[in-house]
Amino acid sequence: MWAQQPPAQLPSLLDDGYQSPVLKTGESPETVMRKSIYVKAFASSKSVYTGEPVMVTYKLYASIFCRSRVNKQPSFNGCSVMELSYSGDPDIEIIDGKTFHVFTVRKLQVIPLEDGPLHLGEVEIENIVPFITADKQQDNFSMTSRNEPLIIDVKPLPLTDKPKDFSGVVGSFTMQANVDSNSVPVGDNATLNITIKGSGNFTGIHVPAIQWPHGTEHFEVSDTQHVDQDNYPVEGDKTFSIPFIGAKEGKAAIGPISFNFYDPSTSSYKILTTEVPLTFTKTVSRDEQMQDVVQEDVGNSKYLWIVAGIAAVVIVTLMVSMQLKSRKQSLQIKESVIVPKLEAVVAEQKDYGIEILSALNRLGTVEEDKKFLAAAGYLLIASLQIKLGAPENATADELTELLKKHDNTDLSRTCSKIFADCNRNLYSPDAEEGIKEKIYFELSAVIKKLFPIT
Repeated sequence: MWAQQPPAQLPSLLDDGYQSPVLKTGESPETVMRKSIYVKAFASSKSVYTGEPVMVTYKLYASIFCRSRVNKQPSFNGCSVMELSYSGDPDIEIIDGKTFHVFTVRKLQVIPLEDGPLHLGEVEIENIVPFITADKQQDNFSMTSRNEPLIIDVKPLPLTDKPKDFSGVVGSFTMQANVDSNSVPVGDNATLNITIKGSGNFTGIHVPAIQWPHGTEHFEVSDTQHVDQDNYPVEGDKTFSIPFIGAKEGKAAIGPISFNFYDPSTSSYKILTTEVPLTFTKTVSRDEQMQDVVQEDVGNSKYLWIVAGIAAVVIVTLMVSMQLKSRKQSLQIKESVIVPKLEAVVAEQKDYGIEILSALNRLGTVEEDKKFLAAAGYLLIASLQIKLGAPENATADELTELLKKHDNTDLSRTCSKIFADCNRNLYSPDAEEGIKEKIYFELSAVIKKLFPIT
């Protein structure tokens, strides 16, 4: 992670009132330059534990006018590196009675990955000084400066009280966890959020150990990180978001949720634990969820009104919930379900076809990937339910199976693919590139076959 790119060309000292130095008779330019220009590397600590951050700074010291360029940046092995912010303005230091301008060339946080001596790299800087010679002529002389080797002693972490599942993280942290709502209907999606905050080795923080209650299923984890690189040690927070659903009503608790780390300030291991209480309630029907949005029963066309309000957050939440439940339901076609002939319901679907195509057009204006994917799956379910005269609770699997019974195997296969693509991308951290355009094209073709408008 880079706060800023290290400069190749360092600021000139000419603007600070410096003039070209004058060589005295018998003086060597190289001798003068080595006394007046040099590079140093500093470490905030010469001895640290494995995984403990240490700040390393490279500085150029110059007491005479020069033009300087970084020819070689230091290399780092056996450690992770994070750039830190710093000012490009020089500091002034008096050393042995001589005034030096001090430029920061590189500032970073280094985290050793293994114990033993850690050899930090060297920076090489080319310096050009325009000397005035004894005969009053100006002549440029060049010299390359590099820092003395810098070695840090990296100690292994103590074995006493070390957790068996030690995370490898070193620093000082706090942890908190919560769920969007502590009352979750069975089968509806919810999200567990775990935030770890503090200072230290953020790159080593992974999702904590979680004990999930019986009857829940969780999905792929996504995470976000915010780091303040203006301070050392680096401070920030990292949040893990984990979608889940419950299958059984009643009280439950997610946890214990456990995260451990080594705190060098107290020379001890710390274990943080927490749990999140919640209640899985009776499943809320779609009619109940939408009672504040849809005030009257308009038969199967109510699905179209839901799609028409696709931009509303409450509606998108409903769509996502339905997609989750659809994934969990197995294919159960009851013998009592009467499969109508497609031709028998064409007459009463003329108006629906126009409304569905209108909803399809509105779907094309949805920009956010997750909302689009949820809405696309929902629109296809609504279209198939209306076309096939299927029950309101018919799932995606049941509807594609009904298409097969009508000898629409190819259409059934296409619909299954659309549902699968929607679900896969809906529950992945990042949607596939171009997936919206691909699904919209396929969905349009299916809907136009189901509801041909002349």
